[in-house]
Amino acid sequence: MVWRVRTLPGLRREADVMGLTIALALLVALSAGNEHSPHAQVEVLEVLWATTIALGLAHWFAETLSSHLVRDPNAQFGIGEMLGAQLGIGLMIAASASIMTLIVPTSYDRLAARLTAALSVGILVGLERRSSGTSVARAVVWGLAALLAASALAVIKWWIGR
Repeated sequence: MVWRVRTLPGLRREADVMGLTIALALLVALSAGNEHSPHAQVEVLEVLWATTIALGLAHWFAETLSSHLVRDPNAQFGIGEMLGAQLGIGLMIAASASIMTLIVPTSYDRLAARLTAALSVGILVGLERRSSGTSVARAVVWGLAALLAASALAVIKWWIGR
């Protein structure tokens, strides 16, 4: 499965879109509410996983419906394979953000989860730029630019809420 995701551009694009969508949705979802009010880490984990699962299900429904509405005779992968690629990257991002949420103090757990989502954006952009033939230096610049933009969103909310 991983090999097919890496070798089929259309399947890789589907996985990337899902990864970027989940990361950006987590940035938004974890920005709701008072950043510095007392809360349990389980509340952050609930938002993180509810957002990831709901977005995954919504995307699965939309993809399944659209595949029945518009047939692509040139498709090199099926809806199940696409769903697997999308869920795989979504679960990696949610698991990474969960780990960060659990290892930092509660006062920084939302920020840590958002920064992990921002890091996911930067990594995806850098890796895809590199796999498209861009030089290592240029891919790093693209990845860092995406990371900085997404991190700015994550940090601004935390800073405003002080």
